[in-house]
Amino acid sequence: MNPEELKRRYTTYKALAGLLLFVVGLAAFASADSYRSHFIVAAVVTSVLVWLNSLRLSNCRNCSERRVGEIAVQGGWLWTSFSLAYASIVPAKIYGIEGAALALVEAISVALLLGGAYFLLRVKKETGAALTI
Repeated sequence: MNPEELKRRYTTYKALAGLLLFVVGLAAFASADSYRSHFIVAAVVTSVLVWLNSLRLSNCRNCSERRVGEIAVQGGWLWTSFSLAYASIVPAKIYGIEGAALALVEAISVALLLGGAYFLLRVKKETGAALTI
């Protein structure tokens, strides 16, 4: 496949994931009863890291298909691990998130987790890049 086409597609996926991670963090922040600052910091940090990886990928000049895959895998692991963190931490009783807000955050987090796993496997298949960082 054309490295430029892969870069464009992978950058779009990761930018969308960064946006959704930010939305999840804001939703958790807005609905938490205590320790709300954890979620606003997490929202900003996770989004910035995923977006920076997207910028790194989009600015990769004359990169081979394999190099594009390596950079995409790095961002894919960021996205997947942060979504797993949200999915596992948000239900903790210490934060006091309940009801529809908890369901929304969990649904988006699990969707991001599954999407991240799919993204990593797809990148590996398309570029031959290893799934290690």
